[in-house]
Amino acid sequence: MGRVASIRRYPLLGCGGEELVGARLMDIGVEGDRVYALRDRSSGLMLEPEGKTYGWGRTLTEPKLLMLNAGLPEDELEVELPDGTCLSGEKINGGLSEFLQREVEVIEVPWLMRSRASKGRAVHLLTTSSVDALKEKRRELDFSIARFRPNLYLVVGEGAPHFCEDLWVGKTLALGDGVVLRVEARNPRCEVTTLPQRFVSNEPEVLKSIIELNGGSLGVMCSVVRAGRVSVGDRVELME
Repeated sequence: MGRVASIRRYPLLGCGGEELVGARLMDIGVEGDRVYALRDRSSGLMLEPEGKTYGWGRTLTEPKLLMLNAGLPEDELEVELPDGTCLSGEKINGGLSEFLQREVEVIEVPWLMRSRASKGRAVHLLTTSSVDALKEKRRELDFSIARFRPNLYLVVGEGAPHFCEDLWVGKTLALGDGVVLRVEARNPRCEVTTLPQRFVSNEPEVLKSIIELNGGSLGVMCSVVRAGRVSVGDRVELME
């Protein structure tokens, strides 16, 4: 049916992430995904590119997070600024406070992915059929994959219908080293898809195109039925 084209995780909530050649999929999602967040020291609230209210509380809006890239080299958080400066260890809080022009601190959020997984949002999956459908309609826009922040990006056959992953809701996928995912729901999109990121332009029309072509959703959210390892190039099969 398809193959894994890229694997991504976002260690610091709301920031750009890193591409991986392989990763362990746990019951709560990709290992190392969203394990840290930035907390505004003045309010005590966590930051996201677009502030939201959740069952556990609310977050503050900070779109400049998207200009940062976070990774976990040797399992230690490292954050890259737009100018290429890499922050780690004791330099992270001061460097990010200066960049964001507000006092912030990195905190561990081990409960966050568990909360997402409990709602069927452990893994965000996107396919070429969806991105290609957008590109065919609006070739002048920048539909970079990074804009949509998937964990798994799949290449599917040319005969696949547009937005084919929407048809998988309620079904399961087999991939990697015995990994099984259940496709739980379509993924409704927000203004974050239009905002500039590192190497990604500001595109106000992107969300309008998603609404026009697919009712405002792009990609699907999955739960992990069986954990295991997945690698770029792995075959993906749809299970009835």
